[in-house]
Amino acid sequence: ISGIPSVVSSQTTYTITGSNTGGSTNAKFTLTINKGTGINETELVSTAIYPNPTTGMVNISSSQAIDNIEVFDVTGKLVLSHRNDTHQKYIELDLSAFSNGIYFIQTHNQNAEKTLNKVVISK
Repeated sequence: ISGIPSVVSSQTTYTITGSNTGGSTNAKFTLTINKGTGINETELVSTAIYPNPTTGMVNISSSQAIDNIEVFDVTGKLVLSHRNDTHQKYIELDLSAFSNGIYFIQTHNQNAEKTLNKVVISK
């Protein structure tokens, strides 16, 4: 086999040459492989929530513009939904009306990507 690349490119050609055990018949094949999986690469969305634990006010910072924020209690019940019509990457959210405990903050962006973070309220 010849044509094995050290670095994969968008198109690679391999040449395969063989013969039978008696050596009287030779065969040569060329195989061309086009790279491509059909999967688009995407940027990972990261979200930071601080301070954590908090007494009420939390800052939410994301690598993508935030469209919507949902807060769930430890049982999975939706306790707050906040629409961010300005599509900012940074939001201050007041959780001081909630009791002490563990909550989950889910952010959504305009590409329908979600992040989920745990926050602890301790007053």
